[in-house]
Amino acid sequence: MKNYYEVLGVNNDASSAQIKKRTLQLGKQLHPSTKQPEVIDDSKDFVDVVEAFEVLYDEKSRKIYDRLLNSKTNSPIHDNFENYIHMISQRSRKSGEKYAKSKFKVFKNDLKEFHWWDITSILEAIIPW
Repeated sequence: MKNYYEVLGVNNDASSAQIKKRTLQLGKQLHPSTKQPEVIDDSKDFVDVVEAFEVLYDEKSRKIYDRLLNSKTNSPIHDNFENYIHMISQRSRKSGEKYAKSKFKVFKNDLKEFHWWDITSILEAIIPW
């Protein structure tokens, strides 16, 4: 499992505001439209940042992620939690790929207006609790 705290370079007790700020900083550095022309366009790092943000920014998904990160046991509830985080990360990667093809300004504006309720409500309908 990826360590999203390491991806963003934040402590595991970072606030949502700190996570958002760091995501914006890294996004600006790594977004394909803000890189120098001589730099090879590899949007993978940018996509990883978007994925990490979307998992850690929401309090509920972050608690689940933290439990998984610190857990070594496999149980049915563990599998449900893992599926939950996997679905968020897959959706986030698609978002990151979309943002990588757009201008950085689009990502920046969307990040400012980011709402988690849309993602969590969709996933809660899919995963039995």
